Amino acid sequence: TDTDSHKTLPQIMHSKARLDTVELVPFKYLINHGLKAIMSAHLEIPALEPRKGYPSGVSYDIVTKLLKEELGFKGLVVTDAVNMQGAKVFGEPGNIDLAALQAGNDIVEFTENLPLAIQKVEQAILNKQMTQRDLEIKCKRVLAVKYASGLNNYKDQVTKGLYAELNTGRYHQFNRDLYAAALTVVGNKKEFLPLKNLDTQKTVAVTFGKVSEWRKLIVRYQLMDVIDGSTAAGMAAAKRLASTNQRVILVLEDAKALKANVEQVNLFNTLVKNPNTCLVYTGNPYYLSRVGDLSRLEAVVLTYQTNEITRDLATQLVFGAVGATGRMPVSVNALLKYGMGVDVLPIRRLKYGLPESVGLDGAMIQQKVDSIVSQAIEKEAFPGCEVLVAIKGTVIFNKSYGYHTYDNTQAVAVEDLYDIASVTKIAGALPLLMKAYEEGRVDLDKPMATYWGDWQQSLFHKSNKQTITLREVLAHQAGLQPFFSTYPKSFKEGTYSPVWYRFQLEDGYTSRLGDHLYLSSDFSKVIYKEIRLSKLLDEKKYKYSDLGFQVFPKMLEGLYQTDYQRLLTQQFYAPLGASSLMYNPLDRYASQQIVPTEYDSLFRHELVHGVVHDETAACLGGVSGHAGLFSNANDLAKLMQMYLQKGEYGGQRYLAEATLDEFTKTQYPQNNNRRALGFDKPLLGNDTIPFDKSYPTPEVSASSYGHQGFTGTFVWIDPDYEMVYVFLSNRVFPSRSHQNLYKLNVRPTIHQVFYKELIKEGAITARPQN
Repeated sequence: TDTDSHKTLPQIMHSKARLDTVELVPFKYLINHGLKAIMSAHLEIPALEPRKGYPSGVSYDIVTKLLKEELGFKGLVVTDAVNMQGAKVFGEPGNIDLAALQAGNDIVEFTENLPLAIQKVEQAILNKQMTQRDLEIKCKRVLAVKYASGLNNYKDQVTKGLYAELNTGRYHQFNRDLYAAALTVVGNKKEFLPLKNLDTQKTVAVTFGKVSEWRKLIVRYQLMDVIDGSTAAGMAAAKRLASTNQRVILVLEDAKALKANVEQVNLFNTLVKNPNTCLVYTGNPYYLSRVGDLSRLEAVVLTYQTNEITRDLATQLVFGAVGATGRMPVSVNALLKYGMGVDVLPIRRLKYGLPESVGLDGAMIQQKVDSIVSQAIEKEAFPGCEVLVAIKGTVIFNKSYGYHTYDNTQAVAVEDLYDIASVTKIAGALPLLMKAYEEGRVDLDKPMATYWGDWQQSLFHKSNKQTITLREVLAHQAGLQPFFSTYPKSFKEGTYSPVWYRFQLEDGYTSRLGDHLYLSSDFSKVIYKEIRLSKLLDEKKYKYSDLGFQVFPKMLEGLYQTDYQRLLTQQFYAPLGASSLMYNPLDRYASQQIVPTEYDSLFRHELVHGVVHDETAACLGGVSGHAGLFSNANDLAKLMQMYLQKGEYGGQRYLAEATLDEFTKTQYPQNNNRRALGFDKPLLGNDTIPFDKSYPTPEVSASSYGHQGFTGTFVWIDPDYEMVYVFLSNRVFPSRSHQNLYKLNVRPTIHQVFYKELIKEGAITARPQN
């Protein structure tokens, strides 16, 4: 209806044929499946009741002839409240009560004058307008329902825990499924939705609604300005959009409320005429007829109700995580007619949903993960952490725990950035190396010195690394030293050498090490020389090493003749919408949004906060292939999901499937080396190893891969089960001596929770255990 029966009598002008095939269908179904009671509404339906202005709830033709005789309903019929304006057509109170009973209702609700109503019914029986038997049948129906409910033997019901018992995760998932099925897109000119080209097309959101809620949802996909259209500053900013060609997401929650504010209506009508604008409307569609001309919009998204679920799903639709198949259920105007709507297909960006969406028990998962993390924090494995799990392209779990530090002053938020340490290897240099490989810029089996001239030996340039291949370096099979500290080379007599250090930012001294400590950018040459001159191990066997990865950024800059960070951002991070995945985060983020790592008592003599924890990476200006990247869990998961989807994400191909296949397979199993190219792999024979000796857990598939970081970070991708697992923590706070993260097996224990739930639900088979 387009009006409220509490205030007036709504009209339903559909034909009898339409009513039979649409509105009455659920009633027929439910009646045939044992429905016990129905409430009759106050509506004017000319196709069923010819008397003009006569409410359906007191119509004999509707309640008795249609409901009871034609549809065969034998249960209890209750009126809607007879004190509503939609029922005010019978004069004094009591008349409508009598009419309702005569129409076939068993119970009259909200009678306005009970003694008068009883008097009217008695008079009708005396006048033979209804019989005593009619009344007795109604009374018996009410008594039968009471008897069936056990009220003849009344006892108090136990209500403790009732809400949780009724509102299970599967209930909430079913609710989300219903909302998702209703999503409707009208228009979608030039396939405006879902939004693509996140890196090249600037997008702005203007909201008339709960701005903070929309901002939280939108920035999961892309960092953008979200303007509050209800404030003076927001209106001024929104007006300036008219002179730009920016893509605009216009969000409106309540067209009726908007209509009451002339200034906001004018702004809204200006914005809907902008090119490159779509409207997301979560309210009653009838009210859209009262605002301006919407014909120039690229697309209109309708959700029909405003709540946290519809906000979430509408945002996911706009960015292509979910699709839309809904059609207009009513006609509003020439643009929004009954039956209109177009299908919008998803483009494989991360969805956000409940564990029940993939058949898991959300309450059980949360209980187990909460317990594991609480114990870990209590035993000071870390002050705080974040856990994210995506299965089948849906983030089903993303929760932060604890605080930035043990003083418990700043709680961890899911938007916070962590130093991801050696996870940088697969999130930074590796995607560019894979791209260079498939473009033919590098050959994995040629010496790395072919592309990194510093390893080429000549008469005056000693090197023992000229024959090491790129494949060997990536698989940690090259005989390189694991790591060594180079920062002592910058010290003189145990303190900072004035040759290398300044206590404020100066030209040439741009490597930020702390709040007031800067290193000469030329020190990188010392590091590269130390790597070149370092001794090789006696034999080529698996030995994890940072050294090759430390030179990859400069090697890639030579291959592409472009700045390494710019390359990463342009080729991967920006189009993925992974804006927090970056080096040197203090360039863009406040320190409060960055989780600190260790108090460095040897080198920097301060808390490392917003600057990379790894000393060598710090001496390289914070930018290295082995460490230096920061990220929140959500953005890191986007890159991992792209890997899982064999190089494709958000409708865009980043890497070829064959490239991912080559880089994620074990390279030297004959040498007892589990490693892939850059990626870590499960232990060889991992499925036969007990949990406490396995890596990462016995349940992972042989095709899975990932990496861990020294600061307490971990990511793992399992193609067989379409799972991405991200764990971020600062276990090195306040000192790297804290080892309980490993002693308690925190990361694998959490990881195993999700495999165990998949096994329990029959999604995977339990692997054999010794």
